[in-house]
Amino acid sequence: PIYEHTLPQTDFLIIRTRQAYYVREVDALFVAGQECPLYEVPGPNSKRANNFVRDFLQVYIYRLFWKSRDNPRRIKMDDIKRAFPSHSESSIRKRLKLCADFKRTGLDSNWWVIKPEFRLPSEEEIRAMVSPEQCCAYFSMAAAEQRLKDAGYGEKFIFTPQEDDDEEMQLKMDDEVKVAPWNTTRAYIQAMRGKCLLQLTGPADPTGCGEGFSYVRVPNKPTQQPNEEQQPKRTVTGTDADLRRLSLNNAKALLRKFGVPEEEIKKLSRWEVIDVVRTLSTEKAKAGEEGMTKFSRGNRFSIAEHQERYKEECQRIFELQNRVLQSTEVLSTDEAESSASEESDIDEMAKNIENMLANKKTTEQLSMEREEAERAELRKMILGQNEKKPQINQADQQTSNQGRVLRIVRTFRNASGQRYTRVELVRKPAVIEAYTKIRQTKDEAFIRQFATMDETQKEEMKREKRRIQEQLRRIRRNQERERLAGNVTVPASFPGESLSSTIDLISPSPGLIPLGQIKQEPGEHTPSRRRAKLKPDLKLKCGACGQVGHMRTNKACPLYTGSMGGGPISPPEPDIEPPP
Repeated sequence: PIYEHTLPQTDFLIIRTRQAYYVREVDALFVAGQECPLYEVPGPNSKRANNFVRDFLQVYIYRLFWKSRDNPRRIKMDDIKRAFPSHSESSIRKRLKLCADFKRTGLDSNWWVIKPEFRLPSEEEIRAMVSPEQCCAYFSMAAAEQRLKDAGYGEKFIFTPQEDDDEEMQLKMDDEVKVAPWNTTRAYIQAMRGKCLLQLTGPADPTGCGEGFSYVRVPNKPTQQPNEEQQPKRTVTGTDADLRRLSLNNAKALLRKFGVPEEEIKKLSRWEVIDVVRTLSTEKAKAGEEGMTKFSRGNRFSIAEHQERYKEECQRIFELQNRVLQSTEVLSTDEAESSASEESDIDEMAKNIENMLANKKTTEQLSMEREEAERAELRKMILGQNEKKPQINQADQQTSNQGRVLRIVRTFRNASGQRYTRVELVRKPAVIEAYTKIRQTKDEAFIRQFATMDETQKEEMKREKRRIQEQLRRIRRNQERERLAGNVTVPASFPGESLSSTIDLISPSPGLIPLGQIKQEPGEHTPSRRRAKLKPDLKLKCGACGQVGHMRTNKACPLYTGSMGGGPISPPEPDIEPPP
């Protein structure tokens, strides 16, 4: 529905762009209601969406060939890649090979030249390949998909199956996914074909207050609401409430009691009379009349009754929407108290307009003055906070940082060379702290150089920093290892043992001569000993010698015999030689 409204003479239209404001007159005002989708939006990564991307790319290639003034017509791959940055070169090359050849040498080197036998489609044929409805539907899907991804939904939640009979999956979907355009348009079109019903009231209602339709599909059959108590089943078979046992005379008497004329009763057969008794009893019981529940039937609605109630609810919402749209009551959208930031923006816009009218200054000059004033104000605020609050509790500092807002004015240059400004408001305390720290510690040359870098250079700097940090960690680890190895000394002999000086840790038997008792010749070279590893301070008690710090299977034990048996090892007698 659409309604025309009378426009006050004091109203006008303000158009805001990134560079300037524009004022326009308003001739008429129309208020439109909720629109009914006539074209189904394709789902992400569906066959229809992929086919559209393929045809859209092909149409763009054809139009580039039509714009070419060369003979034969030729185009470059870079022109297509700028228009389709998300496409790979292989997919673009696949579309180009259908109508052109790539020239590697000659005058047309590195150009795609149209094939001599290929006929370019006419404008009517190109328009038939991609319709405006397909283009709008695809980009509506792309925008909704990006919003869901920004909200944290992955492909597992977005790419839900779209079978007609998959009602369980429809119930498990989140509300944000249900209101996606590929789900709402599909639900509406299927409801118009009679394949399902709409939820009518729910999360997909664009008004948010019950004045619109929620295009979320629900089953055709009525379902039990989770908050409704299930009515107990009553068995009437074999009781006096069984309509099959009701006699004809008693049934006619009930009809006379209900106020049915005698002429109508005589025209009815037995089972028609029983049916009327059941219908009237059910209606009276639903109306709350006493004594009419005996022959009433059915807590459930039939499919026909469910459809009838669904149509009545649709009509009620439609009439409510019409009443709201045609209402001429003026509702104020201003709140009782406006925020300080909104008031400052309005005051700032008023000052800019006054200055433009009085001083004839350009928008660029006003933006530069505003940026300089904001920079001075930010610096004054930072210096004032540092002087007034030299020592602040950490909890108080976090509380105060939450209320701070950093206003950043950036100057850009568009493709035509004109400069324009963009204002960014930062409310996160961590970002504000990092930004102000960079502005105070780094010079302007470093900041300008870092800002002009592209993403590739920034990633390269990060990788170089990580590589240097890894080298430093490796050097420190090697130095620590060498320092620990240089401080290792040979452990002293255990108390109570008979060895004199040094213990041979590799000796398999106590019967061998210790290494410290071997006499060496003056000219012999002393073999290098293996450095003993540092052993942790373990509270283990040996089962053979009773000392603490090792087990009986350890070679450091003075009574170690090399036997790996499970029995205890008894100390050998000094006069008895050990077995071979």
